[in-house]
Amino acid sequence: MSDKKLVTLLVVAVVLVVFGYFFFSMSQKVNLQYEDWDPFFNECDLTIHGVVYDIETNVKIENGYTYHEFPVLAFVNITNIVWASDSLMSSTILQLQANTVFGSNALIIAFDKTDEFQISKGQLIESSGKYFTITPSVYVLKLVVAEGVSGSYLKPLTDS
Repeated sequence: MSDKKLVTLLVVAVVLVVFGYFFFSMSQKVNLQYEDWDPFFNECDLTIHGVVYDIETNVKIENGYTYHEFPVLAFVNITNIVWASDSLMSSTILQLQANTVFGSNALIIAFDKTDEFQISKGQLIESSGKYFTITPSVYVLKLVVAEGVSGSYLKPLTDS
């Protein structure tokens, strides 16, 4: 076999492998399952005060197996951890004196209610919800404010 035929054969083989990988990857995306909130996790375990520094609407998050479309993700700098459940405290992820979660004062609030979202950037807020730590999940490391979390809320605070 000549060198020219060998190079042509190798190029064709590489192109076929790349296309095969591309089509395999695309087929995996099609099979993502919609992940809805698990009703087992129905109680609030964290209440915070903070300042909203960014807001994204209609965000689709995928984790490789599932996806969820959140009406709103609010990105918040925590100013005060008001309350945390005993189970959340015992998991040692909260550092109450420093007002941080996992060593960061930034937190994502996954607002997943049908209520109208009436918060804006720069606003001081209070939020209570379920801080989700179980992986793999599209909810992981977010404070979930959802219909399925009893008593969860996100509301503006006044500066007084």
